[in-house]
Amino acid sequence: MENGMENGTYTRMLRISLNVSWKQHMPKQALYNGLPKVSEKIAMHRLRLAGPYARHPEEVTSQLVLWQPAAGHVHPGRRPTDYIDVIKPDTGLDNIVDIRTVMTKRTLWKANVSL
Repeated sequence: MENGMENGTYTRMLRISLNVSWKQHMPKQALYNGLPKVSEKIAMHRLRLAGPYARHPEEVTSQLVLWQPAAGHVHPGRRPTDYIDVIKPDTGLDNIVDIRTVMTKRTLWKANVSL
């Protein structure tokens, strides 16, 4: 799903499970009742997965987590979204070097991800 669609889907499923009709106009804050947004949960799981992979240089995945292609053709139009584009907003960091530095230092990553 893209850009918040999962939040709407989760809200609809929550309304069905709590037997609350959309016609009742219950606010989302009352409906969620302290539950985190599903998009936030997905972002946390995504970051929890990326950290350990980046810290183990003997694994192939450590090279692939923050991999960017250096060669190839540039096609017109919007470039495809890659994993780095997805985790940049999750971490709040814009630079790949900073993301790699935080990932390789467990204490910094733990504070960022709130394991």
